[in-house]
Amino acid sequence: MKRVTLSLVCGVLVGFVASSQAAIIGLWDAAAPGADPANTWVDHSSSGYNLGSEAGDVGTGPVHNAAGGYYDMELGNGFVGNGDASETIFDFETDVFGAGAGTPFSMHVYKHRTGFLGGGTTGENMVGKTTDNQGGQFNGWLWGGNGDNAQRFDFSMQVGNNSERLYHRVQDDAGHPAGINDVDVLLTVTHDGTGTHAGTQQYVNGVAAAQPWQLDTLGLNDEGSTVQNDSHLRIGWQPWGGNTANSGTDSNLYFVEIHDTVLSAEDVAARWNGGSPVRVPEPASLALLALGGGLLWWRRRS
Repeated sequence: MKRVTLSLVCGVLVGFVASSQAAIIGLWDAAAPGADPANTWVDHSSSGYNLGSEAGDVGTGPVHNAAGGYYDMELGNGFVGNGDASETIFDFETDVFGAGAGTPFSMHVYKHRTGFLGGGTTGENMVGKTTDNQGGQFNGWLWGGNGDNAQRFDFSMQVGNNSERLYHRVQDDAGHPAGINDVDVLLTVTHDGTGTHAGTQQYVNGVAAAQPWQLDTLGLNDEGSTVQNDSHLRIGWQPWGGNTANSGTDSNLYFVEIHDTVLSAEDVAARWNGGSPVRVPEPASLALLALGGGLLWWRRRS
């Protein structure tokens, strides 16, 4: 019995540690949203970058479902940094600004899409940090779905124009031929700071996804051009574009996780964990994790 318990606890610990080989700089998990989930989504990383609920065009913020461990997101609402920590944490500069200036990062989004309009009527924004007064000509970076195809996901970086930019698209026809709808899915993007297509990779459920199209012209901008901006990180609704009512994500959102390095393919597969990504435990479960850590230490010394 001791061996069974030890194996189970250690398995949970290993699953969480696998995604923590470098610093996690943002971790918002709806399984443990904090004391006031209707208004604030607590960041479990050391950054302390808490998010505030944003009513957007819907008029009400995302609804927390405690039993399901998710936020019910609509196309017209989301979350935005509430000022508890500096917005510069997620600026993610590129080498276009200057050689060696690029900041590597990786992001996971674990979600269950509950609606998809299609026909180009929504861009399904998931996570982004952009200027909000320039429409498509923003400075910053943006990651989300594609309104034309339910299998597509797009990541872009811009320095103020949408013609000379990085645009990385994947389309998971093989894994999800009917589209990524009404299923739990872990989406991952990694970027090495170069501002190039070669330095970017997207994964679906721990597997590198096919790349049918790209725009790799960010490097054509003048040296010193920057993606940095003074906006806060947003999850879901973005307050700009031609149709802000449809600029978020219609999903049950489980967690968003951001790392300060490029995760390897093995790291990403481990985070997917065969379809059971490890979640942030409720406070009552922290004692079990602490016990598991002690058991893991004891086993290694025995």
